[in-house]
Amino acid sequence: MRIASGLLLAPAIVAAAEVEPSLGPGAPPAADQRYRIGRQLYRDGRFTDAAAEFRAALAMFPQSAKLAFNLARSLERAGDLAGAIEHYRLYTKLDPQAIDRAEVEALIPTLQSRLEADWPTMAIVSHPSGARIRVDGEARPETTPATLRLPPGPHTVRLQLDGHTDADRLVELKAGAPAALEVTLTATAPVVAPAAGDDGDWRTWTGYGAIALGVAAAGVGVLGHARSSDTADEAAAVRPGAEGDARYRRLQDDYDGQRVMMGVGYGLGAAFVAAGVALLVWPAEPPADAAALTIRF
Repeated sequence: MRIASGLLLAPAIVAAAEVEPSLGPGAPPAADQRYRIGRQLYRDGRFTDAAAEFRAALAMFPQSAKLAFNLARSLERAGDLAGAIEHYRLYTKLDPQAIDRAEVEALIPTLQSRLEADWPTMAIVSHPSGARIRVDGEARPETTPATLRLPPGPHTVRLQLDGHTDADRLVELKAGAPAALEVTLTATAPVVAPAAGDDGDWRTWTGYGAIALGVAAAGVGVLGHARSSDTADEAAAVRPGAEGDARYRRLQDDYDGQRVMMGVGYGLGAAFVAAGVALLVWPAEPPADAAALTIRF
């Protein structure tokens, strides 16, 4: 497809070079000069240098569809597919009546597919599953578990699930390196309104409050667990030596602290949840017929 697109679109540049030696009326002389230099560099096969000249000319003469097209073509030949797509789109915007508009618009999806084929993959798993995914603020159609292709670089991933707190994670993707993201979502405590005519049952509110505290504490435990695992992996990779031994001891101290945080979080979480359930389940007063079970006089 690359060869075909080149055969299809290259004549437009050749024609522009042979028939129109300049950008036409209204073009600044400096832009015209950069255009002619870029045209010659393109003929010489120096596509990156040609793109630089066309880009400079376009900055001086931004309404030129010819410069947008030549820049897009040079970027495509230089391997910058994202830049090529951007400037092919600019070309069709600047010249909606271009005779090759349909051909250019058909080329853009092909370049997009080639571009995304080189992007790294990221597998996203949540517990529980079915969470909605937003990447860099943009909603995605997939729900967890899902595997996405994203451009290399930093990305902010947000997972959203009804009845759970939103989870935000910052990930750094590297070209050619698949990545994985696993997130445990924290459930939010249900809110129960007091019954009509009731000024508020302290046992009910206290019970749900204790459960909410327990969930939050368990979340701290999960965080400590995750961090201690990362610290253990980092410590395992430390090389022996004076500097490495010192770093290993620091990591060991971090690991111990994180495991304490995990244990405290899990312990408090279990205690608060158990107390909350007890308050909600056990009756506040003995049943009405409890007197029948007492001693008789």
